[in-house]
Amino acid sequence: MAYENYLFVSWTDGTPLTGTRLAQMSTNIEQVKDVVDDKATGVIRLNEVTSAVPNTTPGYTDFAEHEIIYLRDDSTTGGSDRRVSISANRYYKVNLNIPSIAILAAGGEDAKYTLSVYSGANIADSGKLLLGSWDASPPPYTYINVASAAPVITNAALKTTTYPTKIGGGTFSIVKSTTTAVINQSFFASVARTVGSSSNNATGWRVDAGVTSPIQFSVEDAGGV
Repeated sequence: MAYENYLFVSWTDGTPLTGTRLAQMSTNIEQVKDVVDDKATGVIRLNEVTSAVPNTTPGYTDFAEHEIIYLRDDSTTGGSDRRVSISANRYYKVNLNIPSIAILAAGGEDAKYTLSVYSGANIADSGKLLLGSWDASPPPYTYINVASAAPVITNAALKTTTYPTKIGGGTFSIVKSTTTAVINQSFFASVARTVGSSSNNATGWRVDAGVTSPIQFSVEDAGGV
C-alpha cells in the first residue's frame, strides 16, 4: 500500500539531527518515488498514416489479411525506429484508430471484417502474437431512394460507388501487462475480410484515411502492475 511507512518529519530550531529522523526522511522519499513511478507515463510510440490503405482503385478485392500500420524499426531505410521498450511489471495499452473501412460496391454483405493488433514485425513473422481483434459486418448495400420518390420499399435502390458503405470506424484498445521487461518490441495492425457464402464477384474495399482523419497506431504506458 502506498505510503504505509510514511511519517511526517517536523523540524523546529534545535531539533536534534538523529539517524532515526534521517532514516524516516529516506523512507518518505522512497515511498513518494514508488508512487510516482507507478503512475502511467502515457504514449511511448506513435505512427500514423494519412492516405487510404491501399491507396489504389478498387482497393483490396481478396480475402487475405493486410497490414495497415505498424511500429517497427525503419531506420535502415531512412525512417524512424518506432520499436517499443517497456519495463517489467507494467501495464501497457495498444491503440488502433481508424476512420472507417470503406466497402466500395454492392455485394458480399455477409462477409466479416476483422481488425487485429499483434506484437511482432509483420504478418509473415512466425513469432507474432495476437493481442486483440474486433469484428464488423456491413449492412446491405441498398437504401430507400427518396431523391424523386416516396420512402417506400418499392423504391429501394443500390448505392453507387460515389457513396460507399463505411463501417468499423473508431478507436480499438487492448491492455496487457509485462512480467519481464520488453525490449525493442515491434507491433502492427491488420484488417482481413472473411468470406461469407461465396467469394464470387468480390467487391473492393479499403481503410480510409486523410490528413485530418489519419489511421493512428500507438503503444502507451498505463502504469504499474
